[in-house]
Amino acid sequence: MTSFAAIGLDHNHIYGQVAELLAAGGRLDGFATEDEAQAKTFLDAHPDAPRRSEADLLADPEIALITSAAVPSDRAALARRAMQAGKDVLLDKPGVITRDGLAALRAAHAETGRRVRVHHSELESNAAAQTALRLVRDGAIGRVIHYFGTGPHRMGNPDSRPDWFWDRDRNGGILADIGAHHIAQFLAFTGETRVRITSARTACQGAAKGFQDMGDMVMEAGDAQGYARVDWYTPAGMPTWGDGRIILTGTDGVLELRKYVDPAGEGVGPHVILTDADGPRRIPCEDQSDFCARVLADARDGTETAIPQDTAFHIMEAGLIAQELGEVKTG
Repeated sequence: MTSFAAIGLDHNHIYGQVAELLAAGGRLDGFATEDEAQAKTFLDAHPDAPRRSEADLLADPEIALITSAAVPSDRAALARRAMQAGKDVLLDKPGVITRDGLAALRAAHAETGRRVRVHHSELESNAAAQTALRLVRDGAIGRVIHYFGTGPHRMGNPDSRPDWFWDRDRNGGILADIGAHHIAQFLAFTGETRVRITSARTACQGAAKGFQDMGDMVMEAGDAQGYARVDWYTPAGMPTWGDGRIILTGTDGVLELRKYVDPAGEGVGPHVILTDADGPRRIPCEDQSDFCARVLADARDGTETAIPQDTAFHIMEAGLIAQELGEVKTG
């Protein structure tokens, strides 16, 4: 059983990361936070997990993997410390928010041989995405030639959001952050390892002064084209946090993913609709990812089965490129 620890509990995604690592057979041997409220909430979820210092966790030779959902601006430095201590790292997205952060992770990997990956929950934690990925790989719609994705998110009560959420220098911007999900999914569904961001936009439509609450980008990978839009405008009446959708156009058919809800239809849950020569039909969403199991195995065995490190770095860099392009003002 591979030992892991959680350091940096600032985003609630840490609970999904820990849950998936435990389900994959990992052993949670501790967590670290200086925030008392975060510690209480984490202990409520994992009462047997010992609270330890970061230094103690990094010095523990039994711990092979560190997982983190720290403030985005803190993730690269934390990952670098963990890698230099001989640990693999699994970060919440965005893994990095600056070029310097990415360079530091590349250097740490070259120096230590340890691996750092990003957990894209909209790909790895969603049964619709995993079912569609199996169908694509089985040739159900032929070769994927276009990806269309939307990622609306719910703002909720603005007062419940921490200060770093509103700070561009700490959150990384909307495309580097939630847009990263679509970069990872575009590559997964096309089977490519390289993406080109050909154009991007960010906007502040009024959720809060100076806060990027909408963004979109155009992508290419191999011969496939893609478009993705993300925002913070899920309506209050939507029964889940976001009506995330993907439409995959293939040479022999189309897959539509209603990933979290089918509004005014079958309701909350994952939904996949396949249309091919035999007509449209719903496909049961029963597939689950083994990404976290492979991350644990890689940390234990020194292998690279979850995702090639070069591809992981490329996805991080593509998020930075999209953000940079999106912030270029023209006209």
